[in-house]
Parts: sequence; C-alpha cells; structure tokens
Amino acid sequence: MELDHVYVFTTVGAPEARVLVEAGLTEGSGNVHPGQGTSNRRFFLHNFMLELIWLRDEAEARSAVVAPTLLWERSRHQACPMGICLRGARTELPFPTWEYRPPYLPAGRAIHVAHTPPEEPLLFLVDGLVRPDEYPEARREPLEHAAGLRELTSLRLTMPTTPSVPLRALESLELVRLHHGVATRMELQFDDGKRGWTRELHPLPWTLSA
Repeated sequence: MELDHVYVFTTVGAPEARVLVEAGLTEGSGNVHPGQGTSNRRFFLHNFMLELIWLRDEAEARSAVVAPTLLWERSRHQACPMGICLRGARTELPFPTWEYRPPYLPAGRAIHVAHTPPEEPLLFLVDGLVRPDEYPEARREPLEHAAGLRELTSLRLTMPTTPSVPLRALESLELVRLHHGVATRMELQFDDGKRGWTRELHPLPWTLSA
C-alpha cells in the first residue's frame, strides 16, 4: 500500500498552479474526466503526483453516479476540497470501502472509496495504479524539477476534527501523520527533508518540504 497522489479543488482552470511552478516544479499533462464533470492540471514526481482539480460540468458532478463522492460539494468547499489516493491491492485495505465506477474508467475497473465524513479529505484507492516513474513510454511525464524534488517520503495531515477510523488506519500503516489544528492542511515532505527546504503554497492548503 502506497500513497499515489493528492488533489485539491481550485478555481476554474487552476490558475493556482502558478505557485507550484514558482516553487520549481515542472507541470505535466492534464486531463478531463468525462461523466464526472471535472478537469485537472498535474505535477508528477517519481513516486507521487499532485493534482489540481476543478468543476467543469455541474450536471455531471451532481449525477446519481457521482453525487455520493460529494465532488460538487467539495468543489464549492461545502465539504473538504482535498483527497488522498492510494495504490496497491484493494484486499490490503484495512477498512471497508464502496465502489465508485465513473463513466471515464475502463470497464471492470473501480475506485474504492472509504467511508469518511465530509469534513475529511476523500480517501480512495484506484485499481491498477503504478508509480509515475514506472509509466509505460507512451504515458511518460516530466519527473525532473528545478526544485530537485524526487520522492514523497511523508504526508502530514492537519485537521480541526477527530480523525475517522480509515484515517487512523492509514496512520497505523505510517502512510500519513495526523495532527490537530485550526484548519485542514497537508505538508508534503520529499526526500526525507534532508535539505531543509520549505515552500508554503498559498492559496493552496499545501506546504512542500525537502
């Protein structure tokens, strides 16, 4: 079980991506999620990805298939605008999930979503994911960055609420570190933080360190 990526909802077109570029990250490809009503911009590291996502089609996001994810509410910050994606075998998950099958996924694949409250990041596992540095040639993304970041080694999640059982299970697996604070934020540490480098990414609720 590994962390695959995190996302945060932004304004349309994700102009907030400029703070990642200014921090020394190279942008990769973006994509559209047909039937889900969202689009994204993405930044790839060797073992991880940062996703900025925005609402493209309200009707799709509020459809019967998509509505249980609260993506529409998350896009409006009526629920937590962030998410955490895992990769690995679904059978290894230490908590129950429900299957989300958005129209853009190939037949037979599913997103396994944890039962977490709206005030927490959406927590889910996608079948068949691999590290970005293991993508096939046709899907290769830029992995080298002026900031020198290579591999995510720690994710610290700060929240003002009591963590759910699934989040506490992730902490027991040492995939996240949970802290109590006045606002929900993520600190993403790369390469064991050996350089003492830190960037606050306001207005994004993320801090990068290395």
